[in-house]
Amino acid sequence: MKISEWDVIQEAGKKLTPMFGPGYTGMRNLGNSCYLNSVMQVLFTIPDFVDRYPKNIETIYSECRNSPASDLTVQMAKLGHGLLSGDYSKETPLEDGEDEAKEKCQVGIAPRMFKALIGRGHPEFSTNRQQDAQEFLLHVFNLIERNTRGTNNPCDSFKMQLEDRIECTQSQQVRYTTRFDYILSVPIPLEAATNADEFAAYEVKKKELEANKQCIDPKEIVRLKIPFKACLDKMTQPEIVDDFYSSALKARSTAKKTTKLASFPDYLLIQLRKFTLGDDWVPKKLDVSVDMPDDLDLTSIRGAGLQPGEVELPEGDKPEPSKFINCKDS
Repeated sequence: MKISEWDVIQEAGKKLTPMFGPGYTGMRNLGNSCYLNSVMQVLFTIPDFVDRYPKNIETIYSECRNSPASDLTVQMAKLGHGLLSGDYSKETPLEDGEDEAKEKCQVGIAPRMFKALIGRGHPEFSTNRQQDAQEFLLHVFNLIERNTRGTNNPCDSFKMQLEDRIECTQSQQVRYTTRFDYILSVPIPLEAATNADEFAAYEVKKKELEANKQCIDPKEIVRLKIPFKACLDKMTQPEIVDDFYSSALKARSTAKKTTKLASFPDYLLIQLRKFTLGDDWVPKKLDVSVDMPDDLDLTSIRGAGLQPGEVELPEGDKPEPSKFINCKDS
């Protein structure tokens, strides 16, 4: 985050109305824990998580046989209750002599026990440093999976089956495989930007200002605008796989790989792949804006399995190991 853009993110200059009551509880930052706060606030808008934890809090508390500080189910229920009950989202009463025009605020919650438990033994999430929200989400899912074996797992509401299709470019024979995932990762095609000319003009102006050691007004920043439909189209385009062993040819070849959805989850989590490799092979983050429509047609990414006329690759996709003759001096 650039310091010059902070005011834009914080909606500086705008009159914001404080919110109170159930579902409007804020979470305090513990170091740089905004990644944790944002992920958990989203999860507790999902009915499966609400039903599993805060709505079941009395039973969870009564059945706890271990230390509550070390029980993930207890800590999830406690956090969900804190966010949704409204008990910590009440106006702070004025003290004697305080001006009634003073800005209203709420106490909010500081999930220290939850953070300590969820990060226990983890080299990154046990620290107070900023972390990646997607990596943290998958870490939470992994812990929940381990703690809900044989019982209702709320993470299943995000689970989907992906279909990978591999086609040998020489034999045109295909293989379909499926795998489960929780997040749909999509690329960002910069070439699909709808404001390329406007962005090019901004880049020229930006260089002129930087050459004159002048600051750029954050409100005048122009980012490439990418339609989300273009991201989906890019995801389903064939990817060339080099050095592919074709069981039809029994030799190395190239293949085309495409990925689609064999099943749809109740709630679709999407990751925009904003990191790319620069010309110097150093990862860099794309500073772009992706336009998300209110209604999204996912027909184009629905997998349909083996199609009429397609021939499946024979079983066995690895070459036989090389045979060596061990020659010893006589």
